[in-house]
Amino acid sequence: MKKTSKAGSASKNKFGKVFLCIVLAAALTALLCSCTVDELLEIADSVAREYYASERAAQSATEEIIATEATTEPTEATTEATTEATTEEIIPTGTSFAMPFADKAHGGVNYSVTQYFSSTHGGIDFGVYWGTPILAATDGKVVYAYNDGDISSTSGDLRWTYGTFVVVESTDGMYRTYYAHMRSKTVNVGDTVRQGDIVGYCGNTG
Repeated sequence: MKKTSKAGSASKNKFGKVFLCIVLAAALTALLCSCTVDELLEIADSVAREYYASERAAQSATEEIIATEATTEPTEATTEATTEATTEEIIPTGTSFAMPFADKAHGGVNYSVTQYFSSTHGGIDFGVYWGTPILAATDGKVVYAYNDGDISSTSGDLRWTYGTFVVVESTDGMYRTYYAHMRSKTVNVGDTVRQGDIVGYCGNTG
């Protein structure tokens, strides 16, 4: 009984929808029949005008959004460029380096390089006279200072080959300069040095 009742109810709903469509079609036909050709054209023209007006409004809104985004992007880029310029003004542009000895222009000798930096040689050697003062190439702080023999050749630390040596870390913390094979050192760990200060004397230790 329940199944029959549901089927009958569905048939009634379907009939009601079909009947409603028929009534609407009849009403529309009656309306069109009571209108002249000019009135029908006016109705069609009015509908078309409303449609195109809404389309133009939507297009204008989209163009406004695109224009706003395009105007905002250069502003953000300009802000980033300004920030970078300000940062560059605050951060030092780099560390200044000098020769680790007094050259001819400063009352010394223009010594030549005897061995350049390479994959097997982690430094630059100058043919400097024995006992020549070795000068700090940068302002900074002494972070290592060893006498010859402080590091054993069996320790696995290759710096034992440096003999008596000093390491200075630049003030900005970006670089470390090594002064090796010295006869003796004149500074200790923690000392602050200025570019041109004597850190030791040339030798052949290591």
